[in-house]
Amino acid sequence: MNKFFLGVATLLLVVLSACNKQEPAYSDNRMIVSIDSSIGRVVPRHSGDTVLVELNNPSTTLAAVPLSYSVAHGAVPDSGVLSSVPDVWKDTVDLTHNKVCTVTVRAANGMTHSYVIAFAYVIEDHTISSDAGTTNDLFLKGDSLYVANARGVFYSTDGAVSFSKVPGLSGEVTCVYARGNEIYAGTANGLAMSFDGGQSFLTHQFEGLTNGYNFGIVTGVDVQGDTVYVSTRDGVYVSRDKGTSWGRVPKGTFTASGNEDMLCIIARGNMVYAGMYGGYFISYDGGRTFHRTNSFREWYVYCYRLAFQNGEVYAATGAGVAVSTNGGQSFGWAWEQEVMNDVSVEGDVVCGVSGAGMVISRDGGGSYVSYGGQVGATGETAVEIRKDVIYAGFYQKGMVVVMRRR
Repeated sequence: MNKFFLGVATLLLVVLSACNKQEPAYSDNRMIVSIDSSIGRVVPRHSGDTVLVELNNPSTTLAAVPLSYSVAHGAVPDSGVLSSVPDVWKDTVDLTHNKVCTVTVRAANGMTHSYVIAFAYVIEDHTISSDAGTTNDLFLKGDSLYVANARGVFYSTDGAVSFSKVPGLSGEVTCVYARGNEIYAGTANGLAMSFDGGQSFLTHQFEGLTNGYNFGIVTGVDVQGDTVYVSTRDGVYVSRDKGTSWGRVPKGTFTASGNEDMLCIIARGNMVYAGMYGGYFISYDGGRTFHRTNSFREWYVYCYRLAFQNGEVYAATGAGVAVSTNGGQSFGWAWEQEVMNDVSVEGDVVCGVSGAGMVISRDGGGSYVSYGGQVGATGETAVEIRKDVIYAGFYQKGMVVVMRRR
């Protein structure tokens, strides 16, 4: 008798166990999204209902992202086709222009669940002004974003959602620096300086026309304390009293011929970095003397813009993005494919912009992802990064903002 009941109990246990194994599969509407690692990676959100996709080359794959959906036996997604692998479906989704794709999985018992698939970053086009013209430079100070363009200086305090024009300045501005009520704006006529928040400006002219060429165009400006550093199409100038008086770095410092067509300048403490057509220079004494370094591989590579972070120097050059890890003494190529107009760095995020779009690294420059016309405007001319948000100005009148999808 005991053996009989024991056998029945065992049989019931086996039946119940089989039922328990079958029921979850019958009602299981879970879906696992995957992508080939050569194309990108999938980043599940905490909720599990939203799946973010990061791509190795968004410029070419964002319009047709190939994905795989793994579902329970008997479940069916409403998008894609069944592959040769059981319960694995293949799909191609368009994630351009911030589109999201919704896939609904129907379990074997008819129960459904929906999943949202989206590109990991939001790319937005912002208008600065109807007549703003080409963006020449960007500068971030706190929550204020300043734009130097063909119509003057504009600023935004709401993350580029809206812009206002600095009232005391008109005409093309080539570069800008701001702090507190001080604004320094480079122009074709010299450096315009405001100490009342942009209500009024005084302009210091450095050089005039020579044989029809304006050597006084200001190409870069940076400020450390009371010291103002300016690069022009004919050398570097320094003021140590907030622009009241100026001194020129001796002619012949940057080239033996004295043709010193400078393109950019940045300063950190007494360290000053200056770039030009075919060269890169460092000053260790606040701009009193400069030394040429063993900079780029080819002497003729132009140095258009510079960025600095924790002893590392990033250069936007005529051949790509170059990086120095020894304070600018020597450089290696981080991205060597195209002319870079500007570069910016914050933490592990590095962004270079060019006529073809932008390249972004999120691992400190170890690898770069190319963003082209399918993810925003092409023809980027200037870039700044703040709190993992990338602001890129471009030709005509607008700006592209790239931010991680929340």
